[in-house]
Amino acid sequence: MSEEALAILREWLAFRGNSPRALICLVNKGGKVELRHFAPDGDGIYKLVPERATRAGVEQFFPHDFRRTFCSDLFDTNTDLFSVQ
Repeated sequence: MSEEALAILREWLAFRGNSPRALICLVNKGGKVELRHFAPDGDGIYKLVPERATRAGVEQFFPHDFRRTFCSDLFDTNTDLFSVQ
C-alpha cells in the first residue's frame, strides 16, 4: 500500500473509529458513523462505486476495476501467480 493510501486509510479509521466492524460503512447526514454494512442486500459497493465515480467525473468505473488494478500492481512487483490468485 502506498504511503498516500495508508495515510488516507488512517485518516478514515480515525474518523470512523477502530471498532472491528465494517470498514466501509454509512455516515449519516449529521456526520455520525454507523458501524454496520451500508447495504443489507450486499449490493452496496456495486451501487456506491459507480455513483461516486460519476460524482468525481470518472467514467465507467466499477468495483471489479479495483481488483484488476490491485492484481496488475502485484504482477508489476513480480508477485507470483499463486499469491495473486
